[in-house]
Amino acid sequence: MDNRLLKTLIKSYKHNFLVDYYLMSYPKCGRTWLRVILGMYFKLKYDIHDIEPHELNKFWKKTKKIPFIYVSHGGRPAWQKPSEITLPKYLQNKKVVLLIRDPRDVTVSLFYHMKYRNMVFDGDISEFIRGAGGIESTIRYFNMYLENSKQIKELYIIKYEDLRNRTKTSLVNLLSFLGEYDIDIRAIEDSIEYAKFNNMKARESSSQIDSNANDPLKTFNKDDKRAFKVRKGIVGNYINEFNDKDLNFVNESMYNLNDKFNY
Repeated sequence: MDNRLLKTLIKSYKHNFLVDYYLMSYPKCGRTWLRVILGMYFKLKYDIHDIEPHELNKFWKKTKKIPFIYVSHGGRPAWQKPSEITLPKYLQNKKVVLLIRDPRDVTVSLFYHMKYRNMVFDGDISEFIRGAGGIESTIRYFNMYLENSKQIKELYIIKYEDLRNRTKTSLVNLLSFLGEYDIDIRAIEDSIEYAKFNNMKARESSSQIDSNANDPLKTFNKDDKRAFKVRKGIVGNYINEFNDKDLNFVNESMYNLNDKFNY
């Protein structure tokens, strides 16, 4: 059998029969942070030692009590124009968690990621916010889920801002949606402490992470803080990043965002 065909069949089987929930997000919405918290919660509650917190998609193999949570952006939306962004077919009739964040903060964070971390963008922020992957792409990505909500079995929307301001409550509600009814509050509190912004930033700055490891916090340039995955994480910090013209542009773009997101 052709290797490509085999990979396609395995992928299809996984999406059709194995995955319980999908954790979807546009890049730079705080997914790594949420993934680490959830992973640490499962590690602590179910006493799992050989899986790292960020490897959220592996915990289900240890016990049937943990769901298979598939983490994805659904393609490469940060490289796409709004018209090119479509709902992945594998989400049809599935349970989906959509992590969202203020598109203005997302755009700033993605600019730094593309320019200083991945080093794939040479322009300035004014150019970035108006191009593919800019604020209109972010807005299209979010709107797409509400527009196609009838194709999704259950859609649970969680906001980065709520996670920052009401972390424990937001996690209890999310875990309930994920079928975790016997919730261990102590495990939640310890997971939140482990994944605190300053702790993750210190870990990224240190030498704890093997440069060859499959860890989302690994960085190859510890001397440039702009290249860090955990950079600022401040809600509403976009206002300090734009000049007046760019600020007007992103604010006007927000009128295209569905009102149900309440931004």
